[in-house]
Amino acid sequence: MGSLAKRYDFEPYEDLTGKARGFNDLFGKLGSLAHEMQLAAEKELAGSSGEMVDSINEELKKELSQLQIHITQSVKVMHDKAVLYSGLMNDMKTQNITIYYEESAMPPKGKQESGESRHSNTR
Repeated sequence: MGSLAKRYDFEPYEDLTGKARGFNDLFGKLGSLAHEMQLAAEKELAGSSGEMVDSINEELKKELSQLQIHITQSVKVMHDKAVLYSGLMNDMKTQNITIYYEESAMPPKGKQESGESRHSNTR
């Protein structure tokens, strides 16, 4: 008995990694807004000096740096999750199948089994 194993695709493969784009756009916007806030605070404090002003500027830079690290990590995680999601969705569109069949010997073309015509014209 012979068999043939094959993977059958019910639908073609579809790249779904773009699903993360909406989240990543929001992360980018968050980073831009944080940077704008830092610039506005620095502009406001530009004419001032002192220990408290220096402390505020340092804290703003530290917080912005931490936020940028979180945003970068979040973008990477979203990309990784989108790749995983794409794989899971595409795996559900396929099925492994095995076809079993019996092999039988066929006589060579042009030769008859018993020398007689298979289709005899008897009337």
